Amino acid sequence: MRQSNYKVMFRRGALCPLPLGLLLGIALTFGMNTWMATEAVALTVSPTALTFQAAQGGTNPPSQSVTVSKSNKRDSTWTASDSASWVAVSPVVGSIAGSAQVAVSVDIARLPAGTYSATVTVTVYKGGSVSVPVMLTVTPSTTTSLSSSTISAATATLTWDSSTDTNVAGYNVYMGTTSGVYGPPIHVGTVTSYSVSNLAVGTYYFVVTDYDTGGLESLPSNEVSKSIY
Repeated sequence: MRQSNYKVMFRRGALCPLPLGLLLGIALTFGMNTWMATEAVALTVSPTALTFQAAQGGTNPPSQSVTVSKSNKRDSTWTASDSASWVAVSPVVGSIAGSAQVAVSVDIARLPAGTYSATVTVTVYKGGSVSVPVMLTVTPSTTTSLSSSTISAATATLTWDSSTDTNVAGYNVYMGTTSGVYGPPIHVGTVTSYSVSNLAVGTYYFVVTDYDTGGLESLPSNEVSKSIY
């Protein structure tokens, strides 16, 4: 009887490692699935590229937004960086579940006319990274010179020099009753003179700009003023 009991206990003990082996197998499988899920995260970005345009010496163009999306909804941390001093991203760090937005802006100060390229990169922790090409075109300053202004009765006749830019599509005349403050543009086409009639008594201020085929407007010309008595 003692020998029989000993054999039963031995057999029971021999079965003990089996559950442990099964637990280890489950743990290994779970670990592999977790690693594969992390590696399988797919990042997409919209838009896939950004284009900015500005006139040399003018104001910076409006910033643009980039949306980064990932295939799973697990919370992660992301960081954003750029490859050029004239590009800025905001914010530079944040959290993402399904998607996140980054604002991209450019600074044209001290940039000569030309075409510039850079890259904005968004990196998701344990989820890879995605890059967005950024292109900036700075067009030459084409300030038009307003050369003369004459008055006939209640009419102001303006003339100006033609722009040297070969891409000019037309001119805008701006008029106001306070220096530096003007009303909406008067589109006059490609002519280099324009008359404003039926003016009331007072002093009027004028500037002229040109614009290209893409609608990009130049800096204003020198200001001239005329008074009507």
